[in-house]
Amino acid sequence: MFSVKTCAAAILALFISLYANLDRPGWAVTTVFIASQPFSGATLSKSVYRFVGTLLGAVATVLMVPNLVQTPEMLSLAMAAWVSLCLYLSLQDRSPRSYIFMLAGYSAAFIGFPSVDTPFAIFDTAVSRVEEITLGVVCSSLVHSVIFPSSVRRAVIHRIDDWLRDTRLWCSELLNYGPSSPPQILSPQIKDTTFLSKVADYPLNVEALTAHIAYEGRSGRRSAKIIKELQENLALLLPILASIEERLAIAAGQGIPVPERIQLAFAAIISWLNRTDPRPTSDRLRQEFSDIDDLLAAEGVSWNSLLWSGVMVRLQELLKVVRTCEHLRSMINDDRYRAPRRRSPAVPHIDKGLAALSAFTAFISILAGCAFWIATGWSSGSSIPMIAAVACSFFATLDSPLPSMKVFAKYVVVSVVITMVYSSVLLPLANGLEMSALMLAPAFIALGLLIAAPSTGFIGMVLSTNIATLLNLNNIYLSDFPGLLNNSLATLVGIVLTMAIMSVFRARTPTWSGLRIMRAGLRDVQGCLRADLMRWPRLQRQAFVRRMLERVHVLMPRVKANALAGLALDGNLLAELRLGANILDLRRQRRQLPLSDAEAGSRLDALIADIGHYLSVRAHDLNVRPPLGLRENIDAVLNAVRKSAPSHRELLLTLVSIRIVLYPHAPCAVLNT
Repeated sequence: MFSVKTCAAAILALFISLYANLDRPGWAVTTVFIASQPFSGATLSKSVYRFVGTLLGAVATVLMVPNLVQTPEMLSLAMAAWVSLCLYLSLQDRSPRSYIFMLAGYSAAFIGFPSVDTPFAIFDTAVSRVEEITLGVVCSSLVHSVIFPSSVRRAVIHRIDDWLRDTRLWCSELLNYGPSSPPQILSPQIKDTTFLSKVADYPLNVEALTAHIAYEGRSGRRSAKIIKELQENLALLLPILASIEERLAIAAGQGIPVPERIQLAFAAIISWLNRTDPRPTSDRLRQEFSDIDDLLAAEGVSWNSLLWSGVMVRLQELLKVVRTCEHLRSMINDDRYRAPRRRSPAVPHIDKGLAALSAFTAFISILAGCAFWIATGWSSGSSIPMIAAVACSFFATLDSPLPSMKVFAKYVVVSVVITMVYSSVLLPLANGLEMSALMLAPAFIALGLLIAAPSTGFIGMVLSTNIATLLNLNNIYLSDFPGLLNNSLATLVGIVLTMAIMSVFRARTPTWSGLRIMRAGLRDVQGCLRADLMRWPRLQRQAFVRRMLERVHVLMPRVKANALAGLALDGNLLAELRLGANILDLRRQRRQLPLSDAEAGSRLDALIADIGHYLSVRAHDLNVRPPLGLRENIDAVLNAVRKSAPSHRELLLTLVSIRIVLYPHAPCAVLNT
């Protein structure tokens, strides 16, 4: 259906552009394939972004070309700087809105470089480009919105339901064992990270779709706010379950038995999550977890009781978050519900250094293409810097764009061959629009099928954009084989030249990018030691957790890519997330200690300083492990707090949590004496 609708929109755009006698009908057809998305809301949003980006690029071209055309070097510098600046700005936004700036950059290259021989016609060329892009996006949006529209909101809700389902399955996998099961049997099960990687994939996938919901009317905009809040709450389940998983693995590894009442609580929460037994309501479960925690506290301060108390605390957090998520999920289709205003929106992780490197690569590639064009005097040489601008923009977000560039070059050649067959054999036989449409329809439908499938979407996009552009459709069709061959060769030269420059500046690996993300996370953890906790300490903790979760979600695909390549990217930032959150808790609890606990307070100050020293060392070398002296210091503080302030159980739980993060495999003999 998507393919047929895209074909219909392309032929409609072709018919209108030919009827209106526009200069470049191929631009309108190309725009239809670029703007068309499987969901009507996504098609409309991309159409809006494409129009605004093209308009900005056209304005920039009209300002630059007439004023600098007499000095090719200055024009080359100005165009390269414009494309690079727009690309850098687009990389500061991870939402689909970034397409505006990216398109503003390479649209200027598309309009400006071919117009250097006719600079006084640049305004007409820019207007023509905007007209035909506008025609393409209108046709695409109209067809996909009117003919069997596909709702992006339904797709997002479906993925959220899958997200909740996999989270329940992960929780059941962690807690699903009977009273007689020895901990040793559970260890391999707990160590399984399949659910961790699956659940970590959802946030970015849902985020990419959520941005388009606002284009589905007022109800879509309202749903977008609720879904955003729901997404943030669902993301919190990842560190909670990972923390429970860590504690159960420690219990299994150290042979710590699971108390029978805790096993019964595990079974009850599994029944509640899977709705197999409606009797254990969330309120009853919360009371049960609280009662178990009170019993553990009554047993005294020991390693085992604090370990299981930590599990109970996290199960209470899990219960609270799941209840919130299920409530928000039920409110998505309720027009009466209004999502509360969030105090501080989540800040997406942006690697500004990598963005600057991508922009610099585009700058050098465009300048090199211009230099080659000027030196050779090639009439079709304008395609060289044009394709450099497009390629550097399209592949800027990839760790290493070279593999994708090779695929791009391969299918550019395929599109040239298909274009030659059409332009030399088929289209000259057509005596009108009807016959031309009949001949083009099979190719357009096949391209739509390629675009619709995720595995071939990139291939379909390369073929469709190049075929529609190279065909040079017009009212009076003239087959220009030498011109087509020249443009195709110039495009391939531009791709090869860009690949050569990328191999020098942008040949990076997922490991390289992953390590940069981990270092950014460590810097944020160090910031927890310096944060001002005088006002809103809990809100600061929530903001830190959200920032770290953003990095976890960006990092996880690179961890999996390294695993597939046989490499090890050590860590996924979940441990650092828990460490930073516990540091903030520790500093808050330190301020709340009474003056009578001076010894415990001084030991806590020394411990915080030691953790800061370790983090500063690790920031320079990620392979550094926590020193033995730091573990001894934590144990000494635990012992001091146990003796001087045993009632501060929350403080003891925080210290145990920090110890588990830093030394997950080391038993704590101090608390067992």
